Amino acid sequence: MIRKVYSEKIRAVNIKSNQNYWSLKIAGLGLNHIKAAAAWQRYFPAGLIRFDYRSRIIGIEYPIKVLNESVSIREKERFLHDLVNFRLNNEQTEYIEGGVYLLNYLVRK
Repeated sequence: MIRKVYSEKIRAVNIKSNQNYWSLKIAGLGLNHIKAAAAWQRYFPAGLIRFDYRSRIIGIEYPIKVLNESVSIREKERFLHDLVNFRLNNEQTEYIEGGVYLLNYLVRK
């Protein structure tokens, strides 16, 4: 369910701090809420919500057809694990601070 929140309903607090940014956890806001908001084209302002994925892998070139094969999830995860390790060790990987790995990326040194 999407509810409109009017500005007069929002309680604001001024906080003095030397921080450039704040991290705010919104209790009760889950993935289903975000999906519903997107489905209703109720978008959050850019930069308001950021997901902390811990680590991200970009450019893995994982064959999607593998996902449809009739093997166990455990075997698919093992294949992905081995593929990521192979890519990480082939000297075409770059790491960006914050937990982003670029695979199949020609590192220029």
